[in-house]
Amino acid sequence: MSSLPQKDKKKYLSDSDVQQLDLVKTLDNHKNVKKNRFWVILLLTLTAGLSFIFWSYNYFRQNPISPKLNLNIKLPTFTTDYNQASSDLKSVIDPYIQPNPDAWSVYVETLPGSVHQFSWSYLPDPIFNQTSSSQLISQIQAQPISSDPAIRNNLPQGAEIKQIKNISDTSRQYQILVSLPRWQIFMAIQVSSPANLDESSQKIPSLVKEIYWSIVSQY
Repeated sequence: MSSLPQKDKKKYLSDSDVQQLDLVKTLDNHKNVKKNRFWVILLLTLTAGLSFIFWSYNYFRQNPISPKLNLNIKLPTFTTDYNQASSDLKSVIDPYIQPNPDAWSVYVETLPGSVHQFSWSYLPDPIFNQTSSSQLISQIQAQPISSDPAIRNNLPQGAEIKQIKNISDTSRQYQILVSLPRWQIFMAIQVSSPANLDESSQKIPSLVKEIYWSIVSQY
């Protein structure tokens, strides 16, 4: 039996059969379009990727990267010049040096190894009349530990305290070195006034306490 042409076949098919055949053909065409689109997109993506790889290779071959390390690190510097201070102790000492503030001289310095290193002074010339701060510190570091209760009772238990007293008819000078694991605080306090000299010098232990706690409470 010879096969009938496509047009002749449709004569013997119902309308529903014809619609199904058309739907199948439409789906096949749509599937082929999607498949072709996928391969076109894949080919374009691969082409773009290869082009970028070759471009990158040529660029970095012509422009090699040489890493540079900047090791210019600035380390913090500290000053022990008594004309520069990082803590203003004037308000702390002011109640103690009245009513004759010009008769008082105060110098404070925290030594290397302290949490914060600085120096501060108030009218220091009488203290350094014949010496320097480094000489005073060297002298007191060589002293034995002091057991003077007037100073020790005002400072933390366990603090290592060294002390030098210079007493004359016209002045009283106390040098104190307080050492703790986080602090080494040197103080030189002098009263140079014949009037009420003993009364003024009795303020020194309390003044040492106020200076100490003012410094450590800030850090």
